[in-house]
Amino acid sequence: MQTMTDLSSLNLEISGQKTIPQALGLFKQFGRVTQKTDLFQYLPKVEKWTNRFFLIIVAVSALYFTPIVISIFSR
Repeated sequence: MQTMTDLSSLNLEISGQKTIPQALGLFKQFGRVTQKTDLFQYLPKVEKWTNRFFLIIVAVSALYFTPIVISIFSR
């Protein structure tokens, strides 16, 4: 009996010998992709825009909840 597990699009056999070599192959592929993209130059740019996006979300939520908080404390 062969049991399969589904990890998103990754199918690995639990009772087979192919599990570890397949996983190692995936790690090697991921390593090649990350080396090609040069993440150390890409991540600061993404971090800058992510910080700006969440700063806007915090500012909008503060504007939304300020009248509610004021009305609660003014009673």
